Amino acid sequence: MPTADQANGQRDVGYHRGGQAVAPVPDAGSVRDEREDRFVELSAFLTGYGRAELTGTGLTGLYLRTLDAVLPAGVTDELLDAHRRLPAGATGAVTPGRDVAGRALILDDPKLGPVARNVILLWYCGAWTALSEAWRTAYGRARHVHPA
Repeated sequence: MPTADQANGQRDVGYHRGGQAVAPVPDAGSVRDEREDRFVELSAFLTGYGRAELTGTGLTGLYLRTLDAVLPAGVTDELLDAHRRLPAGATGAVTPGRDVAGRALILDDPKLGPVARNVILLWYCGAWTALSEAWRTAYGRARHVHPA
């Protein structure tokens, strides 16, 4: 017999096997959403805009797909991982320790710095700025010509 939530069209959040609740396996959508959330956090840190402002543009998914399309494989995730390693701070807030660490770990990095600055330009101008030929020679070329 369906539960009241199931009758109202809501899914059960867990599976029951042998009387024990088992957490559902994350689907590809939830992994994508987690990555998009990380991109919003990074973008808030770089631009100074809040999460709600960035998410409210409706462009976060498109901009993340743009990075994946124009950067060599793995570079977007390297940038997201570098941001994750920064000292804890308020979401999007610039604190002295976090700002200094962000500069050292991300903006001053010869590989990630130009990409991070282009993410800032992407949010402010709405267009990706090509990375220099020297950067592309050192770190690789785009996997795709246009975002998916």
